[in-house]
Amino acid sequence: MQPTDYHTTQHPFGARPHRPRKTRRKTFFIILAILIVLVLAALVVFQQIKLQQSTASEDTARRIRDQVAKIMILPEEEPLVSAVSNAEELKAQPFFRSVENEDQVLVFTNTAKIVVYRPSSNQIVNAGPIVDDTLPTEAE
Repeated sequence: MQPTDYHTTQHPFGARPHRPRKTRRKTFFIILAILIVLVLAALVVFQQIKLQQSTASEDTARRIRDQVAKIMILPEEEPLVSAVSNAEELKAQPFFRSVENEDQVLVFTNTAKIVVYRPSSNQIVNAGPIVDDTLPTEAE
């Protein structure tokens, strides 16, 4: 009779070393720790990117507001600034009839005003009050 080797087990492709449970647990916890560190690192990087984008968009909005303020008097509030990306879709509304892609729309929510600014020619395309079509008018 041959001596039994407790460190190998039968495997379809030949003998494979048998790992004790402590070694498997240790490997599991090491891999788990590495995964946790990687996830935390990814979260930190994501937060940094988000912060940089937020700062860049605030700087862009402030710069556009300052450019428009040289042309017309603006309300004393920070506007929501958005670039026009699909002018054809907006042209269905009379206010945006002359809008082009890359125009900047400044929305002043507290004073209910909207300004469309074209940076390429440094012009105000349109400006006016925000009209809520869902409110009943006096004629109705």
